[in-house]
Amino acid sequence: LQTTFQSSGLINQDAISFAIIRYNDNNNYFTTVPNTTLAGIYQGSLYVSDASGSGITNYSPITYNPGDLTVNQKPLTITASQQSTTYGTIFNLDQTAYNASGFAMNNLGDSVTSLTILYNNNTTVPSTTIALTYTNALIASDASGSGLSNYVIGYQAGNLVVNLRPLYIKPSSLV
Repeated sequence: LQTTFQSSGLINQDAISFAIIRYNDNNNYFTTVPNTTLAGIYQGSLYVSDASGSGITNYSPITYNPGDLTVNQKPLTITASQQSTTYGTIFNLDQTAYNASGFAMNNLGDSVTSLTILYNNNTTVPSTTIALTYTNALIASDASGSGLSNYVIGYQAGNLVVNLRPLYIKPSSLV
């Protein structure tokens, strides 16, 4: 926890130089926020005690007021993986071809269970798509899963590779 706090009522250059700040989670007090704490605002969950500093013995009573804890969302990046097909083939994009990076170390089951991957706003690559590498052509979006409210989700596009189709030519029979 940050050791910042605000005080009011001090005079004559008296100053608070130290105080203990604790996080209250269901009457369990911590000096660090457990890494299992979900993103959100926890009103009145920070408690200050044991203030010390210059001239503090001149004040009584000392009133400690609770403060709010804000746990920010963690960045999560979902990248569409490269997918390949062959020219002349209708190709259904693999909706599970992605990589999610940035889950909390203790992710507690946080996961992406589905998302949408599109090429030109379709889940299918037409057979008429010319043989090329289409850089950043696969667009991931609409992730769903468990625990995703703890994250700010960013998406990275993936490549679509349309491979050349083999062509076989042989001479006709001559008579």
